[in-house]
Amino acid sequence: MQRIVISGRVAKDAEVRFTADGKQVAVFNFAVSDGGKDKVIWFRCSLWGERASKLVDYLKKGVALMLDGRLSHDNGKPRTWGDPARASFEMFVDNLEFMGGKKEQTEELPF
Repeated sequence: MQRIVISGRVAKDAEVRFTADGKQVAVFNFAVSDGGKDKVIWFRCSLWGERASKLVDYLKKGVALMLDGRLSHDNGKPRTWGDPARASFEMFVDNLEFMGGKKEQTEELPF
């Protein structure tokens, strides 16, 4: 089974969306530094289920996280757009851990 564990920062506040059959999903952009400001690997992340609505208020731009999950079913190939070409990977998040930040913020998490 394919697994990926990454650490980085939320690049855009998460948003909760609903599928046509009512399933909840929180989506957010995630940036992983690869040694410098110009070397960033981008991920488009999705967190499914009840945790999506519980965590959306904590998944704000700049928050440091460690994510554990799996890449989308495109054989690990990134989604590309723009000129010059940019790319991001799609990731389904199974587990996440808040890193750093203020102690009082992490003590009140709803999970």
